[in-house]
Amino acid sequence: MEADINRPFDAVITVPGTFSGIAALGIRVDNNTLVGIEFLDPEISVLETRANKTVTTTVTITGNTRHPVNQGTNKNNKPITGYAKEVVNQLEHYFKDPDWCFTLNLGKDGTAFQQRVWKKLQDIPHNKKYTYGDVAKSISSSPRAVGGACRSNPVPIVVPCHRVVAANGLGGFCGSKNKKSKKLQIKQWLLEHEKKDGARR
Repeated sequence: MEADINRPFDAVITVPGTFSGIAALGIRVDNNTLVGIEFLDPEISVLETRANKTVTTTVTITGNTRHPVNQGTNKNNKPITGYAKEVVNQLEHYFKDPDWCFTLNLGKDGTAFQQRVWKKLQDIPHNKKYTYGDVAKSISSSPRAVGGACRSNPVPIVVPCHRVVAANGLGGFCGSKNKKSKKLQIKQWLLEHEKKDGARR
């Protein structure tokens, strides 16, 4: 099932440290499958239903380690349950240990080509960087096509598109190529995070 960007998140977790203004990750699951991860600003706008009308509500991400956003509000602060809890647990492991290997069920959305690229990204070792050309050569494709598949990746971090870089720089990340954008700063943060343990080996 493809993630519905208008559907409330099944969980929102704050991120240790800071992603240059990005405070949290929004997580969407479908039964026992992870279908979406989004980087969130400190204040996010989500949809909720009031008197049979859909309106936008702003939710402020607090210092809580983890909490759900259900129907546009986290006021009830209900425990995260189901597969969202497993996703949260594994992401928290990753932020503590950059060598953590995810074992999550992923959605099957995307074209056959995108699925090939995303599968290849999961084979890239921690603390390693491949260029778009490296990935393209391994699947007999082009760097531009690989970049497009990376841009469409619905579950960054778990499918590590941040480990794919340009031949002469970081390249893009989550649809952004602006070197001063928050998304490129996130990509740099993730690469530095994974370098921590690798540098000690």
